[in-house]
Order: sequence, then structure tokens, then C-alpha cells
Amino acid sequence: MANKIAIVTDSTAYIPEALNRQYNIHVVPQVLIWEQKTYRDGVDIKPAEFYQRQLITATHPTTSQATVEDFKKTFEAAAKEADSILTIVLSSDLSGAFNSATQAMVGFGPQKIELIDSRMISMALGYLVLAAARACGGRSLNGGLCALGAHAHPACRRHHHTHHAGISPSQRPHQRHQAFTGHSPERETNP
Repeated sequence: MANKIAIVTDSTAYIPEALNRQYNIHVVPQVLIWEQKTYRDGVDIKPAEFYQRQLITATHPTTSQATVEDFKKTFEAAAKEADSILTIVLSSDLSGAFNSATQAMVGFGPQKIELIDSRMISMALGYLVLAAARACGGRSLNGGLCALGAHAHPACRRHHHTHHAGISPSQRPHQRHQAFTGHSPERETNP
């Protein structure tokens, strides 16, 4: 695996399946709750079924964030093909998906994970994910981060995690939360 990058997002990006396959984008499903039954968005219920069901039922669904377990499973699948994972999720102002992804990152490794709180939803998020996927070209995490800097909402937030095997928690560098600027400190040491 030569510096391969995997992209992870959530189902609210609404990226067409053909583009997910083309750019090898892994999608974590958000959760829909309808008449006391739980569905994973895009897995257990597809958009056409969702809209058809809205026409014939008086009840409205509620939503819940993607689960920590679903993020872990998606990170594990992405890690089988990449040594770095760029994860871009919907706005933390609207969902707890960013928190679920943050929890799923704990103890994960040895892959490096960059987690971005996009502060966006729907196709705005989808376009951001596609721009990053195109810029990464499957191989350049810094390219994807720079694309995010160029296209992201000014309040976009970045969370960085690197697994530190064999190092006690007290010796590890603190995981960073920072405003996303498109500038990556790694870029200065790894051009």
C-alpha cells in the first residue's frame, strides 16, 4: 500500500452510487426511525422507498446520528485498502455524526485519520467530498486537505488522529481540534 488515501463520509452527502464507486468513497449510513422501526439510510431504505412511503403514511420519520459502531466498521473497511483516511461529515450543528466518528477513532490504527466537520449537509457536503476525492487522487492526503481549504465553509473544523502503537497515553501528543484552513502542518515536513 503506497500512501493510499480512503475517503469516508455519511449518507447525508447524497453522492450517487456510481461516483462513490468511481472515487472509492465509503459511506456511513445515518439512522431513520419510522413507526418504531430503525433503518440505515441508503442500506435498509433507499430514497425512492423513503419518498413513496411518505406519500402513503401519516407518520413522519425521525433521525438519529450514524453510530460509533458503523463508523468503526467503515474505518476498518477503508483501512484494508489505505494507510490514511480522510473523513468528512455533516455539520456538528445538525447531528452528532462528528462525535460518533471522533469516538470511533479512539484506539484505531495504524492508519492516520483526518476528520473534518464540514459545517454542511446534503449535496453541499457531497460536492466538498467529491472535490477532496478528486484532489486526493487516491494518493495525496494533503491534496484532499488543500481542496477542502479551498471549498470548505469558513467554520469547518478539523480533527486529527494518528495511532501511536507502543506509546503510553500520557506520552502521546494531544489530538488536535482546530479551525480548518487548508494548511496542513505535515505538508511542511512531507512535501
